Amino acid sequence: MDHEAAVVAFYRSVDGKMVDLPVYNKQLSIDATAFRKWDSYDIGVVVTPWCMNVLLLPTGSAESHAFEPGQTFYLQFPSGQYEFICAYDERLGDYATCSVFSPMFEFSEQTVAMETAIAVLSALFDEQHKSESERHQTRKVVAEQHRILEEQDAKQAKDTGESDSSVQPNELPEGLNRRAFLTGGLRRSEAGQS
Repeated sequence: MDHEAAVVAFYRSVDGKMVDLPVYNKQLSIDATAFRKWDSYDIGVVVTPWCMNVLLLPTGSAESHAFEPGQTFYLQFPSGQYEFICAYDERLGDYATCSVFSPMFEFSEQTVAMETAIAVLSALFDEQHKSESERHQTRKVVAEQHRILEEQDAKQAKDTGESDSSVQPNELPEGLNRRAFLTGGLRRSEAGQS
């Protein structure tokens, strides 16, 4: 049995448990894209009435991954890094999923959902779709805040040196500084050194 058929059979086996849930879109059915090799996995996208997931199936060389159901891990693709959740089924074996859509009410036709799934799979391998992770974006914002604060501190030190040194404008309570306040204590070690 090929991957697409095995994945569709697996998801059809749980369809009966999902059909009465409020996340179930009765206009859709279960289908999967073709699978392709990536790293030590076969990867495809599954469409169901309740979700669209990127699905990883370890290849023979991936047995050392030792998936633990519920465990999460990140996998790097040309378009960026994505988080997967590990699972196991007797028929499917070890697999991992990355949610793309859930629920699926944005889709009113199966053909559109499948076209989207094919586009998602293609986009994973396209560097033009690379987007920064939330963590990387946060680091950039914090770095920019630090740069601005250092410029303000340098300006304040210069202004203070030229005026009465006993006056401290914008003085903060002891143990608190602007850097620690703006970053929410993300860099406590720096805050302690200020």
